[in-house]
Amino acid sequence: MDIAAMDESWGIPIGTDVYTADGEHLGSVVEGDAYELVVERGFFFIHDYQIQLSDVDRFEDSKLFLILTREQVEQERTKS
Repeated sequence: MDIAAMDESWGIPIGTDVYTADGEHLGSVVEGDAYELVVERGFFFIHDYQIQLSDVDRFEDSKLFLILTREQVEQERTKS
């Protein structure tokens, strides 16, 4: 499934702000597919995180909320 199909079924557009379970702003969605999203953080020092759709708690008020804390994301989901 491509991003257009995912966008229709999940309603998660590119640029959506992503927040961790502990309320931290993680970054913004820059790409995705049927199984995961890539969230980008930073302007000069960019970090990408691979977020599995199973890590998503909810999509509410144009924001995406995860079930993971920021520490968990940084330890487990940093994109190489």
